[in-house]
Amino acid sequence: MSLITGFLNSTSGSLNLPLSKLSHLVTSMSVRMRIVVIALVPLLGFLANGIAFTSGEAEVDKAFESVQVAGTLEDSSRDFKDALSRMRNSAGDFAREPRPAHIEAFNTSRELALRSLDRIEKNSEKDAFRFLPHLRFVIANLETVFGQMVKAQEKIGFDTSQGILGTLSDSVYIAETSASDLSWLTKDDAQALAISLANMRRYQAEFMLRRSTDSRTAFLAEMENFKSIVDKVIAADIMKSSVYNAVKFYGDAFLSWVGEAQTVSLNLQLIQHDAQELVPLADKILQAAAERKKAASTMLTASQTRTRHFIIWVGVVAVLFGLGCSWLIGRSITGPLNGLAAVMKRLADGDTSAKIPATRQQDEIGGMARTVIVFRDNMVEREKLAASQGEEGRARQARAEKIAATIERFETSVDEMLAKVRGAAQRLETTSGKLNDAANTMSSEAGNAESAVGIASEHVTSAAGSVEELAASISEIA
Repeated sequence: MSLITGFLNSTSGSLNLPLSKLSHLVTSMSVRMRIVVIALVPLLGFLANGIAFTSGEAEVDKAFESVQVAGTLEDSSRDFKDALSRMRNSAGDFAREPRPAHIEAFNTSRELALRSLDRIEKNSEKDAFRFLPHLRFVIANLETVFGQMVKAQEKIGFDTSQGILGTLSDSVYIAETSASDLSWLTKDDAQALAISLANMRRYQAEFMLRRSTDSRTAFLAEMENFKSIVDKVIAADIMKSSVYNAVKFYGDAFLSWVGEAQTVSLNLQLIQHDAQELVPLADKILQAAAERKKAASTMLTASQTRTRHFIIWVGVVAVLFGLGCSWLIGRSITGPLNGLAAVMKRLADGDTSAKIPATRQQDEIGGMARTVIVFRDNMVEREKLAASQGEEGRARQARAEKIAATIERFETSVDEMLAKVRGAAQRLETTSGKLNDAANTMSSEAGNAESAVGIASEHVTSAAGSVEELAASISEIA
């Protein structure tokens, strides 16, 4: 438990340091600048997403291009294999039924195969298929062999009126005509020659249909049989020679046809063999193209997924960063403002001992805080002035009370003195009256005494007036 607590404390301590630095950085900016930063955070997020999308789109385009190249390579490989198959079929069709359309089909397939090889070489990586030159060589050889095959077929003829076929047709007609005009032969000899010629025609048809060596051998044997029959006939040599030469012309035409047909067949076998030899290589190219396409598709999917995840992460980071900046900036604004509001409330309540926050910030809030300091200082000065004025008022009141007490004591003493003076004056007046009475009796001494008494009375009256004026002045002062 202590380890966990220590780890949490160390983690919080390590986080507080960057937060304090970041908070110091934020508070060093003005409030206007902080608001601008909050407004820029979404723009930065959009910009980051745009950059992420652009970079991801470039990667996706590259992967998509790889998919297209792999697809082109696969299509080219398939076209090449299809062209090989068409070349084989065209050669076989030409061997079975020699027509110019089959020659054109073979040449078209050959051109398609060469174009496919060009596309394969263009879209494949360097040294990926080192056997491409061999494929071109074989295609060129197929063209040569097919050309020889066409020349052999031209010698044979495309129909029964051309080439060896025409000669063979003529020789058959001559042989049959010669064999039918045998009136100089006996019936048995003529029948034997006709049967031998019919067998030769049958063996010819079998060989032309099946290309069987036995049929060729049987044809040659039947020719010898025909010759032996002719030799046994008892007739003039010139008559026997005409029949034998006609059949020999037919046999030589057939053998010429057999030779050229074998050339055609051999060339066809070469074409079939060479084309078949290229099929595994074409399959290898097709397999490699399919694997490359699959890898490119996987890369495209991965690139799209990576781009999507990157954009999502950038968006999440931008949102979190925006929330963090908003929270930090809002805290940097509302915190000091709440502190200033609390301090101003305490100042309004008369508490000038409250500590004013954010006085060192170099922003608008710092200016407000320093203004609050001036307001607080003015309140303190007013309190000091009020206290000073209160002490002066109390001192003045005490002094006034003291003066009033002094005046009161003075008035009391003056009243007592005046009372005494009045009593003395009354007594003096009484005495003066008695003296006046005595003066009446004493005329000579009375005048002098009366003058002295009058002067004394004036002095007493003057003193009493002065005392009353002094009392009035003291009252006014009080």
